[in-house]
Amino acid sequence: MTAALTQPQASGHRGDGLQPTHFTRDLHQIADLVELCFEPHMDAGGRSAIHEMHALSYVWPMVWLLAALDRWLPGLGSGFVWRQAGAVVGNVSLYRAGKHPTLGPGFLIANVAVHPDWRRRGIARALVENAVDKARLEGGRWVALQVEADNAGANTLYQNQGFETFETLSQWEVFSYVEPVAPPPEAFWPDEVHLRMSGEASAEAELIFQRARRGAIAWTRPLQRHDIWDSLLDGIDGLFRAVPKEHWLLDDSTHPNRLMGALWVETSGWRHARLSHFLDPALTDPQSRQSLLRTALGRIALDGWSLRIETVANDPAVESFLIERQFTKTRSLTQMRLML
Repeated sequence: MTAALTQPQASGHRGDGLQPTHFTRDLHQIADLVELCFEPHMDAGGRSAIHEMHALSYVWPMVWLLAALDRWLPGLGSGFVWRQAGAVVGNVSLYRAGKHPTLGPGFLIANVAVHPDWRRRGIARALVENAVDKARLEGGRWVALQVEADNAGANTLYQNQGFETFETLSQWEVFSYVEPVAPPPEAFWPDEVHLRMSGEASAEAELIFQRARRGAIAWTRPLQRHDIWDSLLDGIDGLFRAVPKEHWLLDDSTHPNRLMGALWVETSGWRHARLSHFLDPALTDPQSRQSLLRTALGRIALDGWSLRIETVANDPAVESFLIERQFTKTRSLTQMRLML
């Protein structure tokens, strides 16, 4: 359980210390704290989330509803704060991560933040320990979190609490993509690469959950069943896209009904596309490891678009292709998990 904290000076303020998050009271201060701690690493999506938190904190009926939902569905956007002199100086958020195909139900820990003036006092450790305890009490069989790969201090903190690294993801961006004028040789557009057809969702799920992304975590979020299986909501969402969400697949030429790779291409009307890249680690040929990206980017009209891609880190074949196409690596996140 939570260790006692060393405080330089007791404020005596009522309500100080660790306590469950109370949306109507804490949301605005949590947004301020997360922005202060993570602003250097925030992308556009992160900044948008902070703005939404600030806006939501002023809409009291909606905040009340969120607080009620948290009581009815424990763990749905819940967590803990550490207050000092009435101010939030520490935060941890806890989200349900769905049911992993083999590990069972789990939780995702996020937004572990401590004000710079209150670091190295055990606050982060206490927040995470309590979040883990809550996940266990709510029936979770595992908890996962993501941390900046170059944040040695945070990595050490989580390792000391029993978390183990299972994967590192990198995010690459190009702000105005330019497809080479000369079309690639036919060999780079193999017959094995194609848009997903009816009946291939199960094979795609097996590839992603069992081989390509066994942790079932994408960039800052858990992977869910609806990410792979089409639903009515997918069709409605597609009405608002310039180009529908596409699933490009790479067949295993030696095993029928088995896939070696998948690439999700999600576009918006603002000439921005987000790509999620999944490859079987057993695929060793460099040309084959590049084929999904090379084929999809060659066949979709994305010239001048802003592209962001998420892929497993330290893949020389994939990274050399992205560098060739003028992508820049912006961040790497290490994924860690603790079995409960």
